Amino acid sequence: MEALHPMKQQQPYQTILYCSRLALFVIFLLFLFGPLNASAQTFTFANGPLDPPGAIDGSTATTTFLPVNQYSNGAQDPPGAIDGGTATTTFSVQADDFPAGYMVGNVKLQITFAKVGGGTCPGPGGGDDWAEEIRFRLTSPSGVTVTLVRYGDYNWSNPDVGQVTVTFDDDALRSVAGLKIKSGTFKPSNGAMADFTGSNPEGQWTLSLSDRDQCDPLCFDSAILTITTARTVRGTVTCDGATLAGVAMTGLPGEPVTDADGSYAAFVVYGWSGTAVPTFAGRTFSPVERIYADVITDFNDQNYVATINTYTISGTVTDGTNPLSGATLTFSHNGHTETTAADGTYSYVVPYGTTTTVTPSHSGYHGWSPVNRTVNAIAADAFNHDFQGTINTYTISGTVTDGTNPVEGVTITFSHDNHTETTAADGSYSYVVPYGTTTMVTPSHGSVKEWTPAHRDIPAVETDVSNQDFQCCDDGDGTDQENGPDGTDPSYDGNGDGMGDGFQDNVSSFASCDGQSYLTISCPDVSWFENVQAIGNPSPDDMPTVNFPCQFFEFEVLGLDNGGTTTVTVYLPEGTSCDTYWKYGPTPDDPQPHWYEFLYDGTTGAEIIGDVIILHFVDGKRGDDDLSENGIIVDQGGPGKRIMSIPALCPRGMSILILLVMMAAAFVLRKKRTIANQHIAD
Repeated sequence: MEALHPMKQQQPYQTILYCSRLALFVIFLLFLFGPLNASAQTFTFANGPLDPPGAIDGSTATTTFLPVNQYSNGAQDPPGAIDGGTATTTFSVQADDFPAGYMVGNVKLQITFAKVGGGTCPGPGGGDDWAEEIRFRLTSPSGVTVTLVRYGDYNWSNPDVGQVTVTFDDDALRSVAGLKIKSGTFKPSNGAMADFTGSNPEGQWTLSLSDRDQCDPLCFDSAILTITTARTVRGTVTCDGATLAGVAMTGLPGEPVTDADGSYAAFVVYGWSGTAVPTFAGRTFSPVERIYADVITDFNDQNYVATINTYTISGTVTDGTNPLSGATLTFSHNGHTETTAADGTYSYVVPYGTTTTVTPSHSGYHGWSPVNRTVNAIAADAFNHDFQGTINTYTISGTVTDGTNPVEGVTITFSHDNHTETTAADGSYSYVVPYGTTTMVTPSHGSVKEWTPAHRDIPAVETDVSNQDFQCCDDGDGTDQENGPDGTDPSYDGNGDGMGDGFQDNVSSFASCDGQSYLTISCPDVSWFENVQAIGNPSPDDMPTVNFPCQFFEFEVLGLDNGGTTTVTVYLPEGTSCDTYWKYGPTPDDPQPHWYEFLYDGTTGAEIIGDVIILHFVDGKRGDDDLSENGIIVDQGGPGKRIMSIPALCPRGMSILILLVMMAAAFVLRKKRTIANQHIAD
């Protein structure tokens, strides 16, 4: 065989010597400190886990020992049988029984006693024990009291059962309530041994033994108090930066709940292992849990951060068949609104516990089903909160005339669905359409060449649309007032060309907007008028200092070559004196509509010859309001008379001024008539 290493040969002897010395030292300690406790005491030490775990080979590992102390009771006070009264006994825990800072983790109490029926202690007596007369209480040094047995808990036995040993432990399945006296392990009847957890074990523990009636004595024999120390697991729970009260720390002994300041503390026995999980309705925690294994030290700052859960309320809004976009959903708890998408859907995220009522609305719908929906204390996504609305309908209506009289039998076509209506004897028509309809209304009749307006565009109907009127005329120039100033002469010839104005599309006669003047306009017969009408002041706020005796009118001249030239002759009412012509519209140097004087500059502008005005136009140039070379002249304006301010004169000066004005007027009038006759001759 191979020889042993010299050092290994010496190890058995060294071990024996070491163990002998350790035994002598322990005997010395027991001799020195054993008598210090007033009550009998047993120390049990259990080692904790090895750190580091595993084999110890050429290194050092450590383990710790946690005391599990047992204390026998001291003297009973008063001694003897307890019959119709109370006695106490105590357990004395010294400061050095446990390591500094250790708190109570678990407490058990064993009591040996008898309840004698019809006899004396120690019994048995052989009669009814009247067990319901007894009560046991344990009070800690800090004043916490737990009732182990209440008056009336025990049921009587006959004959009495003699001496029993009862252990009180929170891990037991039940209390003694309703039982006859017997040995076993039971929970306290009122309170729990855990009520002592976390307190300082040092001091005097008191066991109170009571028998409330005489003749059947309680005989106390002995008691043993077992205390296991604990370590602390503590921390704080916050939510949105604030402390959160009421969080249950599931899995920790006693399942502590956070206080108003969000803090919690649990006391666990030495070597405890388990998982702590914070629980609070509607909250998610980070971390989700904490796992503990073989706890041998305090665990502080075991903090958690809670986040309130959110849930989605959602649904779809329809008209019964099709999704409805643009509907408003109002949430009552905060007034928030959501708008449905193109597919009719909506959604809104709310925090846990929200109670709200969702109400639909839409300007074009009514009769909601349901009227609203209420979500109570939301704790999960709330889907399918749908609504159905009934679409509103509105009436489009109007009248068709020839300018004076109603026209029956006119076909009115609605572009959105090609539906047609026919005017009645009074010229009226109407058609009911759903909310949001966009349509174009167009009149037609076989004998009518032109309509004013040609059609009417009606966007997104949201209310009844009335006065969608049309007027027909034969020459298409846009006016139906060509029967003379009094409206009774269908052959009225305002430009003196021998043909009634109402039958020529290049001649148009009409009354001013205020009805005080009647004018005629004409253009070369290769072109024609459209949209001729008298109008009100297009911009009264910034109008020039000019008097407009015929107010304003507008027209369009069509049939020109792109960029071509033309003239329009304006025949003013007899005796009307004008010395200028103003237009309101854009110009090449200013595209925004504005007032400007339109006098002839050799290319465009107005020539004023008495009560006749000749307007010169070039397509797309000054005076053409659309500023486009498109073969169309667009005009808006009117002839005017400048307003002159006359300074105050003395009577002699005024007489001279009147004479000079009369002489000048006579001269100018004769000259203008000469020029006008020459133009007419040309």
